[in-house]
Amino acid sequence: MFREVLSGLPQDPLSEANLTKIGMEVTPTGQFVRIGEPDEFFKFRSDQKTQDFEAVSHVNEVRREAFHECVRNEVTKRLSDQNIASLYLTQLTTEQPSEAHIPILCTAPEILRHKHNVIVVVGESVQDLAIWAYRIVGRAGGMDEGSAVGLAKKLQAWQDVKSENEVLGTDELMIKAGNVTNAEAYRSAGSDKSIRPQPIDGTATQNIKSATTEDDEENAAKTSNNPSDNNTPGLIILNPGQPLYSPALNKAMSITTWQTRPRPSAGSGWIQIDEEHNKVDGHRSPREHIASVMETVVCNAEIVHPDSNLFIVGIGDGGDVLLEWLDKHFSTRSLGSTKSYIGNRLDAIVLIDSLHKPASITDPALKTFLAGRGRSYVLSTEKQGKDLKMPVLPAPMRPTFSYYKDKDVEAIVQAMGGMHATSGPEEEENNLAARIDSMSATPGSEGFERSVYEDDPVSCPTYASGEEEITELIWPKVMDDVLSWFKGFM
Repeated sequence: MFREVLSGLPQDPLSEANLTKIGMEVTPTGQFVRIGEPDEFFKFRSDQKTQDFEAVSHVNEVRREAFHECVRNEVTKRLSDQNIASLYLTQLTTEQPSEAHIPILCTAPEILRHKHNVIVVVGESVQDLAIWAYRIVGRAGGMDEGSAVGLAKKLQAWQDVKSENEVLGTDELMIKAGNVTNAEAYRSAGSDKSIRPQPIDGTATQNIKSATTEDDEENAAKTSNNPSDNNTPGLIILNPGQPLYSPALNKAMSITTWQTRPRPSAGSGWIQIDEEHNKVDGHRSPREHIASVMETVVCNAEIVHPDSNLFIVGIGDGGDVLLEWLDKHFSTRSLGSTKSYIGNRLDAIVLIDSLHKPASITDPALKTFLAGRGRSYVLSTEKQGKDLKMPVLPAPMRPTFSYYKDKDVEAIVQAMGGMHATSGPEEEENNLAARIDSMSATPGSEGFERSVYEDDPVSCPTYASGEEEITELIWPKVMDDVLSWFKGFM
């Protein structure tokens, strides 16, 4: 009987993650080009001549992954130069641990906890951390267009973030859709941050001060002298695309990276995934990861100040999963170990090519928020920025009166629109309670605009992205428009 021994099999192709050995270099403008050929970019197909298509394909994939690792390393380095570094979960440390972990990227914690505004980016489950699209990074767009490096630069350039809300267009879009009354209602209610729903127990969200060390205070003092640092929003980038952990390499990775790991031989299959040892607790799937980061990082008062304003970008399926989480927690008080109330802090949200169904959103407050403070950009042959579909904004749906009991009655009256005090405070309060509670009725009951979302295909104003075919190309295209819109709320 004959058998094939491992030593007799062809070796698995190896390609070191070294730009020079791959024949590439980085230009001063952040492009990856072939050495000595500044107009030539990474070439995926190998020049190796063979009839074995599968072997050549694997060689190409291994070489491409080596290039992508170089890209990731350079992106991480450049982000670090802008005070955006890895935060490892579940340990919540900036030092890479030796046990199972998954990294996210965020503004340095000692700076982040002092930021008034924080932008949270939830990427697709098929992308590596901080990479929008390799097809852009590896071409003329370079790191500035195809990765978070460009986003960080744009945010650093904000020198004068105005506090007054300059957002224009919400009313105009609603009027265009024939919702003149609803536009007026939203202008007076939905855009007033002071009357957002309060915690379920009726108490106001407390202003919890982050525990800061002397080093934190010193760093905050240093950055306070720099207008750019003062006005630049904090940044948190989630990592739903790298759910696999290798104990041997001590790092998290995507399924694509996992499949190109060195094998015993060229004929061996890729290393099998062990659900126990190759996953991180609380981050075993994109859904778990997004929930864990929202609860242990975004809503953690020791990392993000509980009074900070949140601006969220959800890309592809990452945005859809985020909406599921928000639907459960938008009007919920306790999250993790903090008392943060997400619905009271979220200022605006942008969805990139979202496939969620409006009917799947059950929280009336979130529905109203999305209609007024949400935007969606989708694949379309239309010109970028063209409005494609507007949601039907329902009558203002607020939580029950117990949420507002300790609030300024006059402010609430103005927010609800068209209801003015004509009697004493006690009667006014009773009328207000009835008005608010009627707007908070369950679907099908009196006072609720039945079927307002049943035939409406969108949850928020929806625009053409200028991209016709590929979801990952949308965010780089519309980023400037989104940041400009966010800035108006800051």
